[in-house]
Amino acid sequence: MFLLRPLYLTMPINEELAIPTVERFLALVTALDAIWDPGTSYLDDPRYSELRREIDGSISRVKTIADECEPGLSDRITKGLQGTFGYSGAVSAVTQLLGQLRRAEQHRRN
Repeated sequence: MFLLRPLYLTMPINEELAIPTVERFLALVTALDAIWDPGTSYLDDPRYSELRREIDGSISRVKTIADECEPGLSDRITKGLQGTFGYSGAVSAVTQLLGQLRRAEQHRRN
């Protein structure tokens, strides 16, 4: 039931709770990446504001999960959410996190 991770990490992660949280976050970040367009003012798009509000409401939980899975992964998520060159970096980092959680859950079940 708990993620296999390096010994220096102290908080056990319950994948059954973490996976849905990270899946939802990935859906939000992917939607944000989909509306990003460097040639337009996507910042004025009400969808952008709504997505950012939801992302901002759950980022600390996701970063905590990421920190417990892999050092530096939460920093990649944060950097990817800056939106300077789109949000694909955040999508990639969150996808990696979700993959790690799913592998840990599968390992636990076997």
